[in-house]
Amino acid sequence: MAEYEKEYLKKRDKERQEYEEKKAKKSEEESQNRKKPNESADGEEEGEEEGVDKAFWDEATAYTPESRVEVHEHMKKKKEKEEKKTEQPQRQRKFFNEDGRPFNINEAKLDFKLDDDDHGNVVLDLAVYKYLSTPMIDVDVQPHYVRVSFKGKVFQLALMEEVCPDSSDAKRSQTTGHLVITMPKANPRIPLRASQKGNKKEEQKSETQKDPREPQYLEVGHDVPKNVDLRNIVAESKKDAAAAKQSAIEKKEPENSPDFVDDPDVPPLM
Repeated sequence: MAEYEKEYLKKRDKERQEYEEKKAKKSEEESQNRKKPNESADGEEEGEEEGVDKAFWDEATAYTPESRVEVHEHMKKKKEKEEKKTEQPQRQRKFFNEDGRPFNINEAKLDFKLDDDDHGNVVLDLAVYKYLSTPMIDVDVQPHYVRVSFKGKVFQLALMEEVCPDSSDAKRSQTTGHLVITMPKANPRIPLRASQKGNKKEEQKSETQKDPREPQYLEVGHDVPKNVDLRNIVAESKKDAAAAKQSAIEKKEPENSPDFVDDPDVPPLM
């Protein structure tokens, strides 16, 4: 049993030495290839790589832990080379043109609505993902543009009027999840119609909010004399009473003739 173990250990030492010698030889060849100028074409380089790969797999080796490690290292290097070939350089974003004006960018292709309200604000309604966490959203408001970043995507919109970034406000809708950004204008121009509507609304509110217990006075027309003579108030009231009595007498029904016979079967005249 001891002799069998000694033979096995000698065999393992010999395989380890061969593996180390082969590894050192390969590292020397790779270093020499790096020092040489790259004069060959891409097709020749690919052919050489295929030849080296074929020679590696055709080489007969013992099934040992060292050989398995060598196979895995070879496969790893080959995979890294293929990834470098297929790897595309990242496209650099341009947020401004040569004149410094901001571009309109919508990488996520989100729906949005830009509008002005009656209070001199620019309101942006951006339909971000409903279940997107709010801390993942970054909002940057500048005087001439607004930028929203989330999950590596960028939304940028150039503004037609200058706004105040310090007074701007951003909120999320609890029902739709939309991002609503309110940006006050630096030089607001409130339209006349909006001001008239606001005045009418304020008048209606003031009328509805009046106390019903307060006395309300009727408006006097232009035909009523402004100067009233207090001495003639009683005389005028007596004249009015006499005129009313006279009109009542005149409106009294005429008396029936002496030959009139009241027949109960005859209906009264309308």
